[in-house]
Amino acid sequence: EKKEEELEGILTNYKVLDNGKKVLAYYKRKNVMGGNSGTHFDLVCLETTSGNIVYKQEIAMTTYAPVEGIANFFSKTMLGQNIIHAHDYFFVFDEYEVEGDIVFLIRGTAGAGGMCNPETRDDDGEGLVRINLQTGQIKYRSYFPLNSVGFRWSEVNFNINDAPKPTVVEGKIYIVGAERVVCADLKTGNIVWKIDEDLGFPTTWFFHDNTIFLKVGKQAFNAAVDAKSGDMNVSKAWNKDPYNIYAIDPANGKILWTIEFENDPALGMDIVFDEKSKTLYGADEEELFAVKLSRDAGGKKAWTFNFDKDGKIGELEHEECYAVTQSVSSSSSLTFTGSGLSTSTTTHYEASAELVLEPVFRGDHFTIFGPDGVCSVGLDGKLQWATEWNWAGKKVTLRPSFLSSGYIAYMVKEDIQLIDEKSGKLLWKEEDDYDAKPLMAPNHKYLYMLEDDEVRVYRMAP
Repeated sequence: EKKEEELEGILTNYKVLDNGKKVLAYYKRKNVMGGNSGTHFDLVCLETTSGNIVYKQEIAMTTYAPVEGIANFFSKTMLGQNIIHAHDYFFVFDEYEVEGDIVFLIRGTAGAGGMCNPETRDDDGEGLVRINLQTGQIKYRSYFPLNSVGFRWSEVNFNINDAPKPTVVEGKIYIVGAERVVCADLKTGNIVWKIDEDLGFPTTWFFHDNTIFLKVGKQAFNAAVDAKSGDMNVSKAWNKDPYNIYAIDPANGKILWTIEFENDPALGMDIVFDEKSKTLYGADEEELFAVKLSRDAGGKKAWTFNFDKDGKIGELEHEECYAVTQSVSSSSSLTFTGSGLSTSTTTHYEASAELVLEPVFRGDHFTIFGPDGVCSVGLDGKLQWATEWNWAGKKVTLRPSFLSSGYIAYMVKEDIQLIDEKSGKLLWKEEDDYDAKPLMAPNHKYLYMLEDDEVRVYRMAP
């Protein structure tokens, strides 16, 4: 049993070494006061038979060490909320094996601010640390800024775990920061190249054809619904431009070509990369587009499909693409008073917003739901079919569902409709109450509409 003062902090993870002879413990240590204040990440290697400490090494730290106010502490505790999660170091780290050693990649969750070299408490604290897990020897500490100094992810409500994931190719690690890309050698920790000027805000990247394809820029929205009235407010949350797609040579960081967009090309739908055709697809409010991911693509779109002009389904203005699902219920209770029993009724309102108008990638085509209709577009950018539908002012009881039978089922306003995904042909349409609750059978053969004490059943086939 270890003495209390021998190990500091909270155990957050561990590794078993030497077939159980040793254990490597990961500790989060927080110092609120003093010259070594901050949140620290320590590795402690212990002998499992004796408990003796083989070595202790500090891998990373940030000067940020928040203290929860006593009033806030008790209010959160009473609500059962987690004050500070044991794994929350206020930076993130990834691990990579190199010649039997482990290389830790350290990235600040709130930008570069507060990150520092734990040995000197100065310089940059983001970067790479290589350690021999058997001896504890630090092979190198290679710190370099990954996120713009002064930039904070929290300012744009952006989680660093949503950033493009670090990628390792042939011993080189490629890392995306808030406004830069860094390539470093995992063996030595040396920077091979970096791009940190006027790049933009990276959000997505792909490695293909010995090329890095990087998308930068993002327009984010917030959708809020008033549960009682059902009114919805969709507003721009934050914006980082420009909106570009770069092709980058992984050997030297040279930008081979760039495609510039007026609007966020991931606004209409999430970026899609089709492995078969090696093509990237995206959409904004006006068009669907395709970009061949190749070194010689020349920074040109392979094709574009305009929703209004080519498909006649209207533009997908983001604020108008959401549907509101609203429910109202009531409950009654009895209360004893001086004059007898009294009954009180409480009404409960619930509402949520769902994105309905959007292109949906279906493997060999796109099905696009617009305000004026639904259409299908092939991977060559050509219209396959288009049909009208009654969007009906966002009254959507059953959002479009793709069935295993090859049909699309949805209910807007009072109409349940079933169409053939291949042809767009309307198979049937039936009127029902849009206040009912839809429930699709797991085998997609039946749709159940639940309302009060009645169940209506529809066969999801011609």
